[in-house]
Amino acid sequence: MSPSRADGGVAAQPKTRIVVVDDDEQVAGLVRRFLERRGYAVRLATAARHALELVESWPADLLVTDLIMPGMDGFELLSTVRHRTNIPVIVMTGGGAVPKELLLPTAGHLGAALALAKPFSERQLLDAVESVRKPAEGIVDEPGTDARSG
Repeated sequence: MSPSRADGGVAAQPKTRIVVVDDDEQVAGLVRRFLERRGYAVRLATAARHALELVESWPADLLVTDLIMPGMDGFELLSTVRHRTNIPVIVMTGGGAVPKELLLPTAGHLGAALALAKPFSERQLLDAVESVRKPAEGIVDEPGTDARSG
């Protein structure tokens, strides 16, 4: 049941706010498009420190972060966010010098709600987001394309 407004109408549900961080601007942009098509409010960062600022200044409901980034990496960001907030964190990685099969379980031990291995499909991303946020009414599944590793 939707909440009612004082005038008897139905109040709009606030959009889930998601901060996405990936140093690969193409991947970040693709993730943003996937999420915005689904009605999420999204802010992008291409560095972990900027993402941390967004999480702290914009009341985000969820953080989606790459793990391997220059400067502050996704592990440090995850750890910092877990200590400062209670928002869930989804991590994603294509690996790199360290296989993603080792990185993703480590992120889970540090408090990540879910881990996605790149490349992942739009459906996998949306399923991950849905599984860590409160269920919303009226969301329709959409077929998707793939986010490529980066």
